[in-house]
Amino acid sequence: MRLTKAQKLQLVICPHCNIDMERLEIEVPGPNVFIDYCPKCNSYWFDKGEFRKIVKDRLAEKNVGKQEGMNEWVKFGCPRCGENMRMKFMYNVEVDQCDECGGIWLDDGELLQLKEKYLERIQDKHTRGFFNKLYTLKMDRK
Repeated sequence: MRLTKAQKLQLVICPHCNIDMERLEIEVPGPNVFIDYCPKCNSYWFDKGEFRKIVKDRLAEKNVGKQEGMNEWVKFGCPRCGENMRMKFMYNVEVDQCDECGGIWLDDGELLQLKEKYLERIQDKHTRGFFNKLYTLKMDRK
């Protein structure tokens, strides 16, 4: 499923807290990326391609996959399209991904785990800045 620009601009409701998620604008070359953040449960929603574009790793979302023998459904539907989500792994960190639109949900703490795993692999200053900016935005809201 390919989302239209209008669909991507619609507010996302946090499936855990049932509140509107906040839009965070991340500056990247080309059009900026808007990700969704829940200030109550500290979760993030990335539409398909957003995580890859922000961290500048073409393989980021392609590396999301199931572990051997795993086929676990997540207990909530996709916050973007309402379809089923599955528990998967990116850089050996558990994430939730929509089977239909390909978006990625990160629960509280998973972004920090991804940051640590990813920064082990790459020394890109802009990527480090992205993770630091998200945590600064998060801390400023507390």
